Amino acid sequence: MSLPYKAKKFIEDILTLLEPADVFKDIFKFYHNQILIEGCAIDVPRKIHLFGLGKAASFEVQALKSLILNSELSGKLDVCVSYTKRDHTVDDSSIVQLEGDHPVITEDNIEQTNKFISMLEATHKDDVIVFLLSGGGSALLERPIDGMSFAQLKLKHKELLNSGMNINQMNAARKSISKVKNGGLLHYIPCQKILQLVTCDIPNDDIADVSSGPLINKAAPDSRVHSVLTQSAGKILDRLSHLQSSAKIDAIYDCSLEEMCEEIVLKLPKKGEMILSGGEGTLKVREDAGLGGRATHFVLHLADMIYKDSENRDIKILALGTDGTDGPTDAAGAYIDYERYRLQEAKRSLEKQDSYNYFKDVGTLIKTGPTMNNLMDVRILWRE
Repeated sequence: MSLPYKAKKFIEDILTLLEPADVFKDIFKFYHNQILIEGCAIDVPRKIHLFGLGKAASFEVQALKSLILNSELSGKLDVCVSYTKRDHTVDDSSIVQLEGDHPVITEDNIEQTNKFISMLEATHKDDVIVFLLSGGGSALLERPIDGMSFAQLKLKHKELLNSGMNINQMNAARKSISKVKNGGLLHYIPCQKILQLVTCDIPNDDIADVSSGPLINKAAPDSRVHSVLTQSAGKILDRLSHLQSSAKIDAIYDCSLEEMCEEIVLKLPKKGEMILSGGEGTLKVREDAGLGGRATHFVLHLADMIYKDSENRDIKILALGTDGTDGPTDAAGAYIDYERYRLQEAKRSLEKQDSYNYFKDVGTLIKTGPTMNNLMDVRILWRE
């Protein structure tokens, strides 16, 4: 990875800020029979179970498990389960770790969902479940509605992924064909007390849409569930801006990548400034598309727009997916400056939707590996 020092430092700062352990330490207090969180006291008459779902599930379950084991409630901690994206597990044999495929659903996801539900059903009504939810669960956790075959379900998921819809639109469609989304998972949980901790990858922090809301039905909220927003794109940008005195927060975008770039072009950084933004842009994927994801496509598309003007050629662009995965690739994102911009190759790559291979050739793919978190994409522009 041939990146300048400043780009490497940004990536290091972002990865540090994604650690959930520090977040949990700040918001939790544990007493002999109580969990205190953000002014809410939850009595624990019997056992505590940790259930995690999403790309950050194993990492978050491990972090909270460690915190509880070092508290007055250590004797009450019982089952610890995570259901996460394949290869996003942690080295901890005390956690039952289920793995599924993402973003394309497979029959194995249905099998893993059944196992996850069976363990939820086995809990006691007087137990407390702490449910750690992060993005990615829409593909992982799935049980189709009656009358829908797996082949039909898979086709619908694939159509949605390639549709160019934003995440709210996709999740609305996913909820309509699932028994476990839109609060549906609650039908399988006997516990009367559920604390849901949400790592939000949705614009406007709409936690009901994170992983298609397995525990939240806005039209019929369940009084058993108390939800707390623990991490979000807005929070990560705010914390990142405090590490950089010249940084300004732009916006959490929820639009197409083309529209996003058009807006960003109107507010490029001045000399010595840095501009941060978050959110996940949409792109309608061609049937014959090459290899790439939102972050790499954004970097190349914006570079192609701004480097036409010689006055913008001192601007650097970096974008990465905070989960460490940019689309169906092994990269998290990419970096570009004018020295690494090749006009004709860039245009061909954009036309073919093959941004990954462009950045592979110029040597500025960002590869972090799985971060065990998921807070949408982060984009940084700066002018030196």
